Amino acid sequence: MKQIYLIALFFLFVSISASGQKRIGGVHIHPIQLEERNDSLHLEMEVYVDGKTMNNCQSWTIIPYLMTADSTWCVEMPLALVNGKTKAKLFKRKEKYGNYHLLANYPTYKIDKKRKRDITFRYVYSAPYEIWMDTAALHIRQILGSCANVEQWFVLEDVAQVHLTPYIAYEVQPRLSLIRPEKEVKVLSREGSAYLDFQVGRSEILPGFRRNPQELAKINDVLSQVKNDKDFEISALYITGYASPEGSWQSNDRLSYERAQSLQRYIRDRFRIPGPLISVKNVPEDWERLVQMINEGEMSGKYQVLDIIGTVSDPDAREARLRVLNGGAPFRYMLSEMFPSLRRVEYKVEFTVKEYSLEESEAIMQKSPEQLNHYELSLLYDNYPEGSPEQEKISDLILRMYADDGVANSNAAARLLKQGEVEQARRYIEKTNDIPQAYNTLGVYYMMAEETDKAEAYFNRALQAIGEDVPYTREEIEHNLEELQKKREDINIRTRYER
Repeated sequence: MKQIYLIALFFLFVSISASGQKRIGGVHIHPIQLEERNDSLHLEMEVYVDGKTMNNCQSWTIIPYLMTADSTWCVEMPLALVNGKTKAKLFKRKEKYGNYHLLANYPTYKIDKKRKRDITFRYVYSAPYEIWMDTAALHIRQILGSCANVEQWFVLEDVAQVHLTPYIAYEVQPRLSLIRPEKEVKVLSREGSAYLDFQVGRSEILPGFRRNPQELAKINDVLSQVKNDKDFEISALYITGYASPEGSWQSNDRLSYERAQSLQRYIRDRFRIPGPLISVKNVPEDWERLVQMINEGEMSGKYQVLDIIGTVSDPDAREARLRVLNGGAPFRYMLSEMFPSLRRVEYKVEFTVKEYSLEESEAIMQKSPEQLNHYELSLLYDNYPEGSPEQEKISDLILRMYADDGVANSNAAARLLKQGEVEQARRYIEKTNDIPQAYNTLGVYYMMAEETDKAEAYFNRALQAIGEDVPYTREEIEHNLEELQKKREDINIRTRYER
């Protein structure tokens, strides 16, 4: 009965705030490190046991545990056991005979005290991190036991809060290669319109007749520039003759074609252009341009005129209806103000440009950059320092000249992505035309835009495209896939911090 009384007397549960101390009796715990690290919970602490205050028949059981303030979540960590000399012998006896309770709660740290020496050991524990641990605190239960199985329980409360590693967004380090455009034949063109005057019923060009000197001078200037430049070679000349709607369709068909042929002969004879390079066609009555002019201006009976043009299919019947509309006033207005602009000959000369060396390209860039093709511009771009004003100027020129080209837009996006300008790269990404050469750039864009599934799909497509004419290597793609995995892990960590 006396023994039962003693057990009841000494089975104490003492709760001590950690704000003032981390020491109970002869046990002192310091320092304590409790933190989230690499998605794991990590506990590390120094445990000191005063050998002078602990006799041979005593033991200290130290049990750390993590718990939320409302006790909803709790996890108990492995226990540590410090035995006095006699207690150590009793422990070994239990081990020998396979004590079930002991085996089920076997200490991770088991230390036997020798004589009255102090004991110091480092307690280290790691476990997978869980969300609830963000707001949990460390408590430490300490049990002072005796050979008579009398226990005193102490609890250090709120020893430490979990220290969350400050979130620093991971910046991916992608590998991007610019696409080298293919070499191409450079075809440029010059075009214009000539409003030539012809004698009534005639189709021969008279160079000195009325406005013809000025109109022919415009043609001569264009063709002379092309013909006299050693870097150019004419590859095609297109001539189209137009007539206004007055008169019969049949006569206008003949007249517009003959006048186009007259300009063909004039150009061929004056500039010695081979006949096979010249193409001639005609538009007997330019109703399309007439409708455009009517819509852009104001005239009496405007909508009535447009209705007749839109509903009467036969051109001669259409002209007859217009001649009598409102007493002929609208037709007379068109005859004087609009029809002269419809009587014209349009021309377009196409020519190829020689391939320039790097040195020649630098000179051409200063005076006539439009004579350089995409390939030459890309070589010139690489010739200047990264981020230089010259590179910026060439990049802008490429995008103006090749606004819808997939290679040009992929390279523009790649340049911006290298600078971390993800949002600015979007408009170019949308115009890459999904070409295989751009798969790596597309993958990097979607990775940086945090659309990770799309990024992975494009990186896999890039791997499959290796062996074709693509600018990237397997090593680049595998590196970017590793970066993608780091980005995914980063997104998961950030999600936890944003709760």
